[in-house]
Amino acid sequence: MAKKRKRSSTEKSIMIMKASLKIFLFAVAIVLFYEGVTRGYKLGYDLFYGEAVEAAPGRDITVTIPEGASAAEVAEILEEKGLITDPFLFQIQEKFFSKKIFSGEFVLNTSMNNRELIRQLSAAPGSG
Repeated sequence: MAKKRKRSSTEKSIMIMKASLKIFLFAVAIVLFYEGVTRGYKLGYDLFYGEAVEAAPGRDITVTIPEGASAAEVAEILEEKGLITDPFLFQIQEKFFSKKIFSGEFVLNTSMNNRELIRQLSAAPGSG
């Protein structure tokens, strides 16, 4: 019969540390996966069903969009005026839903969501 080899306390400690590390890394992976899924869902929800800054009736705010303004510049203007809360999300939506944002003066409302703001900014000034 073969003799069973006794493990030293150092070997046992190393085995326990390896097992603990694997459990820890597995737990971290689960947390990161959960965070990724929840943030991805929130981004998708906000992208297609985002809410307005204020409930209706809101406040009318006059906004002037300079000629040649980029989507980032428009988003910054709208954030400064209190019409949006997330400029990055607005820029993504502008790429999806807009053909062109016009320059000019617009009367927008804080009860408009991003899609409604983009729709209004994509119409010629004074047309609606």
